[in-house]
Amino acid sequence: MHEVFPIVAGILVGAIASRFAVARMRYLVGAVLTVLFGAAATMLSGEAVESWAFVLVDIGLVALAALITYGAVTLVSRRLAQPR
Repeated sequence: MHEVFPIVAGILVGAIASRFAVARMRYLVGAVLTVLFGAAATMLSGEAVESWAFVLVDIGLVALAALITYGAVTLVSRRLAQPR
């Protein structure tokens, strides 16, 4: 149950990052939000008490969910932009 927050946060990060047209800004915003949400997930779940190494796992989960979401949003927006 503790892994729901990083996945939902990753979906949010992917959706936010997809709104930026400039690639550099998109990467910067995505990276910063991924680290922030990953650290927040570790603290909220209480895993930080055991070891701060869990931050790496949560950052990875947020990043993976963000990449999948960004890919899906990009694919759908390109398909909708195609003339029929």
